[in-house]
Amino acid sequence: MISLHRAQRFLIYCFVFFGPLGTLLTPSFMPYAFRFYHFLLVLSPIFFINVKMKEWKTVLAFVPFLSYCLFSAYFTHNKAFHRDAYPLFRCFLFVSQCVFMFGAAFCLRTRDEKERLIRLYLAGFFISLVIGYIFYIGFYTGNISFETIHHYSVEAQMGWGLLRFSPGTYPNEYGNISSFVLTTLLLLYARKPRFLTFVFAGLTFIAFLLTTTRAAYLSFIVSMIYLCMTSLPMRKLVAKICFIGLAFLLILKAYSIDFFTIFAKGVKTISLTYGSTGIRFNEWVKGFEDLNAALFLGNGFGSNILAHNVYLEILFEVGLIGSLLLLITLFYYFGEHGHRIRKMLANRTTHAEIIVGMIHILLFAASNHNMHHHLTWFVFLLFNMFLFSDRRDDAVLSSNKRQPSPSILQQQDPLHQE
Repeated sequence: MISLHRAQRFLIYCFVFFGPLGTLLTPSFMPYAFRFYHFLLVLSPIFFINVKMKEWKTVLAFVPFLSYCLFSAYFTHNKAFHRDAYPLFRCFLFVSQCVFMFGAAFCLRTRDEKERLIRLYLAGFFISLVIGYIFYIGFYTGNISFETIHHYSVEAQMGWGLLRFSPGTYPNEYGNISSFVLTTLLLLYARKPRFLTFVFAGLTFIAFLLTTTRAAYLSFIVSMIYLCMTSLPMRKLVAKICFIGLAFLLILKAYSIDFFTIFAKGVKTISLTYGSTGIRFNEWVKGFEDLNAALFLGNGFGSNILAHNVYLEILFEVGLIGSLLLLITLFYYFGEHGHRIRKMLANRTTHAEIIVGMIHILLFAASNHNMHHHLTWFVFLLFNMFLFSDRRDDAVLSSNKRQPSPSILQQQDPLHQE
């Protein structure tokens, strides 16, 4: 008979594994941006059957802000909004992922779960990577059409003369995912060099480049700088990777795939009036103008999806009241778990994947909208798993370190001396 705890763990494992697959498994009758793992979110109530009072307090602390978001989304739904906004769906997705994440974190308190979840995430990503290469090679050999690739992606795009690599999602999101996975694989390789890990990282690196996502490149560079500052093995590995990566880019350049030119063009397109940066800047100006007319309640949840900046989106959409609610909630949340957060930062090597994940989602949020991305909630899950991990584990570990081994006690005990 399947126990409740096993059912909970299986649900979490499915959420982690199927997340990187994006829309590759989405039925054709569902909206184009619907992900297969969204089906699992409706089962989140099973996580709250045996929840402790401290955990309930954390969830209840977020209820006012989440309720306000639902109210705001209903307000947006009853006025003119962008055709891709889907305010009610976006809000229900935001709330359900938040609830699922907290419930899953409450159920996974053992230390071995982080490594298992990361392996599951890498397995799901590897499948999407293989499918992506099949699409990519098939497209350039003429065996797979652009329309077919678009059918299995949220949005297929061409960028600077190349098909942007994005199986099951859209290029910017896949770029950030592949950056996080590449960083994680390099961490694993630095700890224990394995040939298969190296091959996996190499394939991920190529896909990462082919997404042509500047925000992901920035996240990767910042993550590498952080890891080099905190880990000697990573410094040695990154030096080798830089040499290999430069050689690979020069080889591609010889075959007319010049990523140096692509990057230079990407920098040149950064303009406050043209290109994607110009569109974002214009949306920020429009958001502030609209907010001026609804300063306290905001423009409505889901009304500023083109801003491509989560921090500004929240301000524009929920106004001063919603923003104040969120700040109060976060102040309470970080105050309750401040000691654990400081402990995580102090033990940077053990929790490197979580810290690198936070770098990716927080940086990416400044130039894209990742509030509903699976990677965002996966990293939050890892983060909260540590915050809510059983404190007795730490006590046992520290007591074991202080307690002498039985052999030492035996040597010190005169009754055991001959």
